[in-house]
Amino acid sequence: MTTTAKIFIILVCLFAFIFTPLAIQFAAQTNNWKQLAESWRDQSEADAAYARSVQSLYTRDAVRAAAQQQQDQARITELSHQIEQLNQQIAKVTSDFNTLKLEYAKLKTANELQNGTMAVLAKHHDEMTETNQKLRERELTLQTRNAELLDQVKRLTADKVVLTQQLNQRAQEVAVCREENEALRQGAGLTRRGEFETGGSVAPSARAVNASEAPRAPVRGLVKNVQGNLATIDVGSSSGIREGMVMVVMRGSDYVGDLVITQEVNPTEAVGEVRAGIQNQRIRPGDVVVDEVSFNARG
Repeated sequence: MTTTAKIFIILVCLFAFIFTPLAIQFAAQTNNWKQLAESWRDQSEADAAYARSVQSLYTRDAVRAAAQQQQDQARITELSHQIEQLNQQIAKVTSDFNTLKLEYAKLKTANELQNGTMAVLAKHHDEMTETNQKLRERELTLQTRNAELLDQVKRLTADKVVLTQQLNQRAQEVAVCREENEALRQGAGLTRRGEFETGGSVAPSARAVNASEAPRAPVRGLVKNVQGNLATIDVGSSSGIREGMVMVVMRGSDYVGDLVITQEVNPTEAVGEVRAGIQNQRIRPGDVVVDEVSFNARG
């Protein structure tokens, strides 16, 4: 039952209590008031019974409404508690969402940085690959050039050996010719200038001196290495080099200096000490060395 219906019933009851005496008075004046009074009494009792019934219904409805209100209040309290829990969960979810959003932004920034780094590394890798490819091509070219130079060195070495042998052979032939010429001069009684001796035969001491001054095969080589005041040459004892021998260093047609051979002499090379030279001229690898006797004889 709604509140409006309850109010309406109460008003009806009030109007019945108010208008019943008026109606009884009016009926007494117009009709048999006793009969009307009994009638109205019965009606009043009926109305009172109806009112009591309505009151009991109202009370019952009020109790029911109060119980329903208590239930509704308990439900409201429970729902408020649930709403509060839901608000807490929403706040927690919102906080987690904001945290995840911040982490996502950080991860996105880190990803962008990583992508930029990867792009730089990829570019650097491409450049390194290109450079490596160029270096490999350059290495192949240098290897090819090196092989060609090695072949050329081998050919030049072989040519040098052949020329050295031919030079030694020619020097030996020249030495033999000089010895034969000297022997012929001595046999013909000529001096070293081609004149006859006035006294007939030559003195034994003079012959010994002439024999010791007989020219030998010229020694010729190259400077291999220079360390400080020492220089290594590519000719040794097999070519006639001996300790104390003086070698003249030439660069082209220019005089550079003198080397005095030390004790470090082997068949294929020797070491000499720089003893004399032109100012501001230093012996260096590739310079030509000639023995002093051949150098003086040539001059």
